Amino acid sequence: MATQKKSSTSRKTSSAGKRKTTSSSSSRSKKPASGKGRSSSSANKPFRREAGAVICLLLAIIGGLNWGFVGIWKLDIVAWLLGGQTSWAARTVYILVAAAAICLIPALCSPSKKEEA
Repeated sequence: MATQKKSSTSRKTSSAGKRKTTSSSSSRSKKPASGKGRSSSSANKPFRREAGAVICLLLAIIGGLNWGFVGIWKLDIVAWLLGGQTSWAARTVYILVAAAAICLIPALCSPSKKEEA
């Protein structure tokens, strides 16, 4: 009988040992390796900001070129391409260009990356 009690206690410790190893391995699997789980979501944020900045710059360039054509040749390219100044498409482009210019105003006041280093 003494041997039966020892074997049952050894089973308990071995099962507890297994539980510890399974719980530690499951906790390891939940943690992202090298922080990849968190960095992927945070890595997208700067990319979105850069994409937004590129879109704003492109719209500002379109607006600047359009105003250049208006000033030099009295030709509104946006209106000419989209059906006149009062068309909804041309007005949408004008609004987007104005919004892009407003979004770029803070870039004038912020220090450049070279100045920060």
